[in-house]
Parts: sequence; C-alpha cells; structure tokens
Amino acid sequence: HLTITGILSSPPKRFLDRIAASHGYSLESLNLFPKHGLTPQSLLLPSSSASTEKFHALKSFAFDASFPPANQQQQASWAIAFESMAKSMPALESLAIAGDGIICAKGFNALAKHCKGLKFLQLHEFAENVDAAVFVAGLKKFAAIEHVHVSFVYRVQRAGIATAASKKTGDKCGKEDGGITPVIGVTLAKNCPVLKSLKIGNGNLGDLVMEVYREVRREFG
Repeated sequence: HLTITGILSSPPKRFLDRIAASHGYSLESLNLFPKHGLTPQSLLLPSSSASTEKFHALKSFAFDASFPPANQQQQASWAIAFESMAKSMPALESLAIAGDGIICAKGFNALAKHCKGLKFLQLHEFAENVDAAVFVAGLKKFAAIEHVHVSFVYRVQRAGIATAASKKTGDKCGKEDGGITPVIGVTLAKNCPVLKSLKIGNGNLGDLVMEVYREVRREFG
C-alpha cells in the first residue's frame, strides 16, 4: 500500500512511471493526492516501458486530478493517459477519481475495455462528451461491477440524464439524447449481475434505477 498526499505541488511527468520503478511489483493499493492533483502527463506510462507490467497486480487506485481540461487538446491528453493507465492495471478492482471533466468518452471506454474486473467505481464528473448513451454503454461492460458513484452529473444531464423534475413525472429528460431513466435498470440487470448500488448526483435517480434492476434480477431467478 502506498499513499502520497500534499507533498508535491506539481507532480513530474510520468510520475506513475517513477513509482513503478521504485516499488516494483509489490503494490496492490495506490493513493495519489498531491497538492494540485495529477496531470495527464504524470499518469502516462510509455507503452515500451517495463513499468506497464509492474502495476499488473494493483487492485485499488485513487487519485486527485488537476484543473479541468481547458480545451480539446488537454481533453485528448487525458484520454491518452486513461488508456495508458487502464492497459497497465488489468487486475484493478477499485478506482476512485476526484476531478472535474477529465473523463471523456474515449477514456471511459478504455476503462471498460481493459479493467473488466472492476468492482467499485467512484467518479467526480464526466466530460461533456459523455452523454447518457456513452455512460450506459460503458457501464454495462463492467460485468463484475458492484458499486458505482458519480458525484456530479450536471454536464451529463445536459446530454440526457433525467433531472429531478422529470424523475417525479416519470418522463424522459433530453429524450432526443436517450436520457437516462429508471428503465436502464433492465440493461444493467442483464449485463451487471452483481451490481449492489448506483448513485448519480445528489438525487434519487440511482435508487430508482436499482429498483428496476432488482425487479428484473428477480425475474431472472
């Protein structure tokens, strides 16, 4: 287990690579919370580096990210960093990320592709291009997922996740964008058989989804 917090104001490039070089194959849990958060450059692992294999046993990873991406180039850098990270951590079971708008559609899909054993996923806020359809399509690929918590989804709401008002009436919000409603519980029940909790924002949308989820799972027997 390794925790680094508050001692670095600005992590160096390929910070994760340096940790791998120092701690070898011994890490199963890694928490990185430097003063101003990690940058995509500090997460990057070169594909040719032996460091990519040294995190193969890592089961838990938590980190704080730097400021939100200011443009598409910065967002693309985060996507590359997430793909690099996901490829190097195939045994990951728990991932917690604090950071606004750093997880774009490409980054989320990389996690779904390479971290298939993920059980716990806690995110702060998605990038604007992660709409409801991308969120659900990515989530259903995590067959082992048990707990999902997305703290803030106001950007995703603009792309289709139901608002508090629409949840009360049962209507879809952002219908043209495939807005999330409790009905997605059917999709999750078919693809995520061990899901126990889903929290989206501060409302009860996650609870409503789980009600449908449990009902469908009972039908599956």
